[in-house]
Amino acid sequence: MKTELRRWTFATGSDPACLEKGREVTLPHTWNIEEGLEEYRGSGWYAYELDVPREWTDRRVRLHFGAAFHRAVVYVNGREAGRHSRSGYTPFMVELTGLLKIGEKNRITVQVTNGFTEELLPFQRSFDWADDGGLIRGVSLLVTGAHFLDRTEVTARPVLPDGIRSGRAEGCRMENGPAVWGVRLRLNSREEERSERNGLTLGWELSREGKTVLHGEGPCSALCGQRPSDSPEEAGKEVFLYLPERLLESVDYWHFDHPALYRLRLTLKKNGVIEDENETVFGFRDFHVEGNAFYLNGERVRLCGTEWMPGSDPVYGAAEPEKQMEKMLRLLKESNCVFTRFHWQQDDFILDWCDRHGMLVQEEVPFWGPDPEKAGGLQTDIALQQLEEMIAAHRNHPCVIAWGVGNELCAQDAETIRYIRQAAAFAHGLDPAAVPIM
Repeated sequence: MKTELRRWTFATGSDPACLEKGREVTLPHTWNIEEGLEEYRGSGWYAYELDVPREWTDRRVRLHFGAAFHRAVVYVNGREAGRHSRSGYTPFMVELTGLLKIGEKNRITVQVTNGFTEELLPFQRSFDWADDGGLIRGVSLLVTGAHFLDRTEVTARPVLPDGIRSGRAEGCRMENGPAVWGVRLRLNSREEERSERNGLTLGWELSREGKTVLHGEGPCSALCGQRPSDSPEEAGKEVFLYLPERLLESVDYWHFDHPALYRLRLTLKKNGVIEDENETVFGFRDFHVEGNAFYLNGERVRLCGTEWMPGSDPVYGAAEPEKQMEKMLRLLKESNCVFTRFHWQQDDFILDWCDRHGMLVQEEVPFWGPDPEKAGGLQTDIALQQLEEMIAAHRNHPCVIAWGVGNELCAQDAETIRYIRQAAAFAHGLDPAAVPIM
């Protein structure tokens, strides 16, 4: 079950007592566009009263945050449930299970802080990136069984004729054909439930425009595997399920002129009872670069586009509403833009729109300016964390063709060059299909 939590009580102050004089706000929200708070750098507090029915006794309850700039601490009835820092634009999850009072009303409190720290990227007190504090994107409540699915990674690779893939066939456009498809995803279980995976089954359905292309179901024990890097003492803590790569004889390819999308629906059951369900939308597309030429599904294309920074409108700040972002996206598309670049990580709404309407994207971490060692090497660690969170959240979007590791970096500085090489290799390891770019 997934529920959007949109209306919260909000106040600024050093401790949660300020909420006694709080007011209602609707997410997404930032305080820095409000009169009197334009220059406020400090803590904002959000509170939500959550009714927890007795039916949730054996369920797992989590909160998914689209983003909180730039540090967040989450409390349940005054007890800390989790925190997220060092990345103000990426999504994160906090588990509430074990802290909730079943059959009662529970108070969820979130402290968000936007003051300057060395954990900021860019590492400066003044820069062109907005530091608007708040729950700048949506918050969702997720309720599942003791086991749930996450980190779905879809392989969706067109199989192009050799001459087309190498760029020797000029003017060729492949709109459909064979493709390789496979899936890897993580099975997340409570520690006390890890030995109780017998009876777990995974069902899957691959569809295009509501029509089933492929479906199946199997015991998780037959689909299980550890990561190759797992040490013996780590075995069992993280379990991945695999739908092995297979050849599909004919699929529609994703292209900015005909953005064909497929939907993968996964259902996890325990002894026939649903534990979790989720969906992933993706597309089959192939791209590569030869010299200064870009090829999409074997066709040489020109990337006409522009940079745009969703979340920078001074009227809305970082909490720019979906209707305003869609307005800007439509203007770009109607101007014949097929490519755009974002200087910081974006919400799924933006990338979903680009998937559906056909616009290529470079998404990047806000690493800018000074060399990585100015913060004692901490900048590099934070940038790699942000890269990992960004790619984990968005790698299945067919619109994303490049992961940016920084902007306007000093290309003559040895430490910066070392960072770029390290970050590019790190990004490529997480998503070999996309291109890491500075």
